[in-house]
Amino acid sequence: MARCTNCGSETPDNAAFCPSCGKPNPSKREGLNLVQNGAILGLIGYAGLILVGGLVALIYTFGEPSQPQGFGETLASMQSDLAVEQMIQDAMPFLIFGALILMAGLVCFIVGLARANKLGRPGLIAVSSICLATSLATLVAVFAWMNIMLLCMGWLIGWQPILMTLGAFKMLSASLKIPK
Repeated sequence: MARCTNCGSETPDNAAFCPSCGKPNPSKREGLNLVQNGAILGLIGYAGLILVGGLVALIYTFGEPSQPQGFGETLASMQSDLAVEQMIQDAMPFLIFGALILMAGLVCFIVGLARANKLGRPGLIAVSSICLATSLATLVAVFAWMNIMLLCMGWLIGWQPILMTLGAFKMLSASLKIPK
């Protein structure tokens, strides 16, 4: 049996955490490092998704300025704008749901990175599972939304959810390898 470096109590050799104070066993630290590395990988994917999404939104918002038009062209443009506005209103529940999934995944990756030492094995498995579920949902949504456009723009927006999913998988596999 080893002694805990924090409280001095005896700790089983195969324990990842001290049973008295909960501090990680230094010999099991590599499993926690892998969890944190997976969280970093997932956060890089989220940062890329936010960056590319922001750039696409800026380009869409401040794109090509409109040219002066005649009355008929202006009326057709207004009707087109109303159709786009209706499409956005119809899609709003899906956009809100997608934003909530993204926020939940982001919070889980941050928790996995910042609190890996304190969560213990069950907590790490739970956080990693939520990260994996939200990353897979993001991956499916991006590929469903982009579908054929991925052939042209996959390099721009296809890598982020893949990176998020790989990070979550790495977190979960490292969490499962930590001894009970």
